[in-house]
Amino acid sequence: MAKLNLDLARCPKLSLEQLGHIRHFHNLASQLDGEWKHMGSQEPLQEFLDAYRYQMATMAYAAGAAHYHRQPILRSPYKTLFRQLIHKMLHRAVWGYWFNPSLGGIQTDPDLKELRKPWADPVVRENIM
Repeated sequence: MAKLNLDLARCPKLSLEQLGHIRHFHNLASQLDGEWKHMGSQEPLQEFLDAYRYQMATMAYAAGAAHYHRQPILRSPYKTLFRQLIHKMLHRAVWGYWFNPSLGGIQTDPDLKELRKPWADPVVRENIM
């Protein structure tokens, strides 16, 4: 049987602070559906920069960078985290705001003559992220 010659001491590691952030991401992503503890937003309609979709996207970017650059061998915890983030991101509280903004407005489209017909899916016509 071939032996894998891998010196784990040479692999870069996460600091305790970085590990704490990843643990916090796991804690947030593993909350029950509809629970958003420690993920508050200034805007109840989820249209500001601290909306759930931006918080979860940033967690996914950071976790992806940590996994790729620091812990590429450690797959299982990151796989679980990404699945939980994707599941949470599909919740209605994340995307339910889109119906009203889909009408458009003169603030975002000054040449608009009449409101557009609204649609509920934020990705079907425009990738809003």
